[in-house]
Amino acid sequence: SNIQEVIEKANTTNPEDIKELLELMVECIDGVLGADAVEKIFSGRRINFMDLIDLMCFLQQEIIISLLLQSTL
Repeated sequence: SNIQEVIEKANTTNPEDIKELLELMVECIDGVLGADAVEKIFSGRRINFMDLIDLMCFLQQEIIISLLLQSTL
């Protein structure tokens, strides 16, 4: 999927598009943290959109901080 497709799916109420968007978010997080990371983080709890957004924002902040610290060394 390209970024335009992701944006379009984020602006939909179609349940299939929303499901696909959630799956993409899980795939991205697992890509950064390792296989099954989302499953391990949420420990069998139901995962919702806001939980994934919060986790992605946290990762973004941590990655940016890490890059900034590396650039000052």
